[in-house]
Amino acid sequence: MNFDDCIIKLNQCTSSLYQKDFLLTWEKTREELETVLTVAEALKYLRDHNISARLFDSGLAISQFRDNSTRTRFSFASAANLLGLDVQDLDEGKSQIAHGETVRETSAMISFMSDIIGITMGDPCGVGPEICVKALADMSPADRARTRIYGNRATLEAAKAAVGCDVDLDGHVVDLPVEGAPLPWGQLSPVAGDAAFRFIQAAVQDALAGRIGCIVTAPINKEALNAAGHHHDGHTGMLRSLTGAKAAYMLLASDRLKVIHTSTHVSLRDAIARATTERVLATIRAGNEHLKRIGIAAPRIAVAGVNPHCGEGGLFGTEDDDQIAPAVTLARAEGIDVQGPISADTVFHRAYNGAFDLVVAQYHDQGHIPIKLVAFDDAVNVSVELPIDRVSVDHGTAFDIAGKGIANHGNMNAAIAYARKLIAGGRA
Repeated sequence: MNFDDCIIKLNQCTSSLYQKDFLLTWEKTREELETVLTVAEALKYLRDHNISARLFDSGLAISQFRDNSTRTRFSFASAANLLGLDVQDLDEGKSQIAHGETVRETSAMISFMSDIIGITMGDPCGVGPEICVKALADMSPADRARTRIYGNRATLEAAKAAVGCDVDLDGHVVDLPVEGAPLPWGQLSPVAGDAAFRFIQAAVQDALAGRIGCIVTAPINKEALNAAGHHHDGHTGMLRSLTGAKAAYMLLASDRLKVIHTSTHVSLRDAIARATTERVLATIRAGNEHLKRIGIAAPRIAVAGVNPHCGEGGLFGTEDDDQIAPAVTLARAEGIDVQGPISADTVFHRAYNGAFDLVVAQYHDQGHIPIKLVAFDDAVNVSVELPIDRVSVDHGTAFDIAGKGIANHGNMNAAIAYARKLIAGGRA
């Protein structure tokens, strides 16, 4: 069979091998087995005729062979080289396998090394589709190859027309149905709210399975989400529910100011009640570990007080002395470089000017207002302590300008850049 015949045969295949275990041949249909052999024949033709078959610009092929067969190892290395991958051999003696972990468990952990970013399109009626296609168009071919948009193809095509963009979406969209798509721009819709939820749900499933390395979320509308029956206070709560995480913290990040929140979408009264010693300590720990992961070896953390002037010795409240100060003491005992509580009217200025790498804010507006003042267009929202990585734009659906082609995608570009930084840093 020549190369052209191989391509014709592959184009006629009706089954999909995507995301299926290659080694479980007994679970394959005859057509699937023939597909595997046809691909092998096509690749052999390319190699025999000295035609490049590089499908990857970078990446690792992990060798987990448990014997020292020279032919097996060299065949694997040759195949990886043909596709443009570097080979990394797994040394069982230096892995968790030596401590009782199974090979399958180790494989599952390695799978989390995926460098593909999955962008969820957000509310189909908002600016999410537009900033997604704009960001995709801005990418280099290599970065575009490592990007998937979880959304609706018809809506994304409409967004392309709105922004005057001709980027090719083939191979970059996980196409999920939306009844009546494309929906009217700028209108609150339960159909759109449900779609936004399903985009996120699909991305989370792929992230948990290791098929993508990080999720980047475009904006959703909380009212539309709840109208569709999905009762979450936002992305963070939804992601915690979908992943089964016990806790998750919202961290806003820009070049000069980073803020992590002890609480977020609750009333001010409830936020003060949530600023317990245990929760503040857990927030400090989460922020410290996150900064180490992105390359800050010895993070300097400040904890904002909850009351004016940190209570002024009890004159304006005792929460800072009774709840927050003990958390700082405990964190310092663990070796964390942390100070506080520090009056909220000065701590953000000090952090912005380089005194601290991170500020722990006690409630939503305390942390959001300063960072949105100094970095409205490029600050990103990061979910910390989830079993998956997630970064988000730090703005809303902007229904008033949706479909007009004028939405600024700078924040989406910043979120994508931060996501690639997280992937490069790996998971602990």
